[in-house]
Amino acid sequence: MSLYQHILVSVDFTPPAEQAARKALALARQFDARLTFLHVIDYFPEDIPNDWIAPEDEDPQAYLQQRAEEALRELNDRLGAAAETVVLFTEHSAAAGIVTYGQDHGVDLTLVACHGHRGISALLSSTVERVSRHAQGDVLVVHPTA
Repeated sequence: MSLYQHILVSVDFTPPAEQAARKALALARQFDARLTFLHVIDYFPEDIPNDWIAPEDEDPQAYLQQRAEEALRELNDRLGAAAETVVLFTEHSAAAGIVTYGQDHGVDLTLVACHGHRGISALLSSTVERVSRHAQGDVLVVHPTA
């Protein structure tokens, strides 16, 4: 039996998240594990790029779903991965969504990207800390490289 059966990587479409996805893919290949790219959207996202804001005549949830699915497909293609891609809407934090998804789907390794925040930004951006504290399996924090 392989050390890891199901590897999950949280993807927020930043360069550090892509680095985490690359590492997750390498680990999935090494352990012959199932790989899932997960993008979590809170119901009232505060930090989304302007081009991700739905046009007035479109349903915001459907618009965000479509944009995220396209971006996950592009990531999958760019990396040459055969990962399952999931877009999850949550009324809670991204960290809670990641942890809950992992628990519900038998994930035994979760990768999350550290965005290199320092000082007060690190305190306010605690997704990595919450996931590492509450995930049921192992958590690998991927630090950005230059």
